[in-house]
Amino acid sequence: MYRVTNPPVIFKLAAIGVELDYSFFAGAEPDRLSRLLAVDAHLVRAESPRQWHLPADAIVALQSLNERPITREIFLGDWCDPHDLMLIKRGSGDVEGLGRVSDIRYDTLGEAKVRNWGVAIPDPGFDEPGQYAYAFSSPPYSLNALRSEIQRLFKQSTELLLGRGAPIEIFDWSGGDLTLVHPLFEAGMEWWGVFLFTIFNPDDRTMVVISGSTTD
Repeated sequence: MYRVTNPPVIFKLAAIGVELDYSFFAGAEPDRLSRLLAVDAHLVRAESPRQWHLPADAIVALQSLNERPITREIFLGDWCDPHDLMLIKRGSGDVEGLGRVSDIRYDTLGEAKVRNWGVAIPDPGFDEPGQYAYAFSSPPYSLNALRSEIQRLFKQSTELLLGRGAPIEIFDWSGGDLTLVHPLFEAGMEWWGVFLFTIFNPDDRTMVVISGSTTD
């Protein structure tokens, strides 16, 4: 297994303020050791996922995590429509030209101005695994792009991550105390959430690691 350069669309996500980090690896295997080594290399930005890089106590904490296999739908979560990957603005408030609305799709919302919006954020971890669409679209500070551009990049990048009908294997690692694995997860514990996923595609033997943790 070896690290490969992230696809161009992934670099565009950082440019608009998506608070997620991505690592792509080729030549991966569908076993737990491959997943662990990929996470290790991702967290320290190492080129080679063939050996451990984290401190010894962090490696023990990582190996102790009880990662959970999740479906595509659980991975995406409640903040998008899994059928067409259309993002959903969860919550309720006043939308210019539409009045009072709740849980509105981006294709209905368009670029209309929103006022007095209230929302209950998910609680990723033991109770709510997945929620990738929330982590992508709702960082503590608004994304720096029109909703149409956010939607375009979300769909393009998510189709890349999940493939088109490929029998992918998705694991959520956020059910344990990730702060014992790496201090970067401390920020997200305040309120926004912490995220750690691995996605294995057996068709091309790629492994993707996705992490997120931030605060305001």
